[in-house]
Amino acid sequence: MRTPGNKIFKLLALSFISAFLIFILFEASAYYENLAGKKFQATGDISGVIKEEGQVLIILETDAGERVFIYWDQNTFELLKGVLSSGNRIKAIVKVIEGGVIQGISAQRVARVIDTRKISSSSHRYYAERIYPVDLQTLDLYKKTVKYFNPKLNERDVHRIATSILTYSKIHRIDPKLVVAVIAVESDFNVDARSVKGALGLGQLMPRTAKILKVNPLVIEENIKGTISYLRFCMEQWKEYPYMALPLALASYNAGPSAVAKYGGIPPYLETQNYVNRVMDLYQQLCSR
Repeated sequence: MRTPGNKIFKLLALSFISAFLIFILFEASAYYENLAGKKFQATGDISGVIKEEGQVLIILETDAGERVFIYWDQNTFELLKGVLSSGNRIKAIVKVIEGGVIQGISAQRVARVIDTRKISSSSHRYYAERIYPVDLQTLDLYKKTVKYFNPKLNERDVHRIATSILTYSKIHRIDPKLVVAVIAVESDFNVDARSVKGALGLGQLMPRTAKILKVNPLVIEENIKGTISYLRFCMEQWKEYPYMALPLALASYNAGPSAVAKYGGIPPYLETQNYVNRVMDLYQQLCSR
């Protein structure tokens, strides 16, 4: 099998972190592409401030549960520097410009209302199921599949896992059978799985990866959301090599895209090579049923 040139992979390795952030930003802005020219108000807490050449990116966690990325030109940011600080709660007027990019216009600090109520996992599931309803027959099939891999799971967790797999697979345009194969090999569907390297949960997310994805790997729904989001990211890295994209994506998920780039293909790690073979074999079995 021919592999892409090492030079190309090394260049991809150097841009890995940047690409990951761009991927997250792309997902966030895709919804707004058809709203160019519209203005709206966003209220929430600033969770991050990223300074770039000539502009500043503010990450706003809104009251509606959205993560909105707002760009501010340098002059406006300097005028509002005391307002646009990480941790502040603000009310911002923004405008959607070409490409779904959100441009900040004005902002003011607002009083923080402390709400002791927590959004329960059941509320999360209710929201997900209403927005992305799944066919009951399909859901039943995936529940049986999950139960097959881990018979010790209670029915509540089986339902949570199957629903999350189908919901987030649809959002990220990934075959849910592939997700099943990945989770089965990663953790045998053990929700409390923890590796010696510190990987957590069903999809064995590393804490740093989970932090970037803004998910709690110890919560079933969020772990699956992060797992599928990261798997999609890995697949995007090698989409220009269609005959190798899937094994390279799986190798990236296991060893990291930088390792795949370094070796110009699947790294010579026995663990990674076995991992790719096991997931591919299981995925083919699931597809043949």
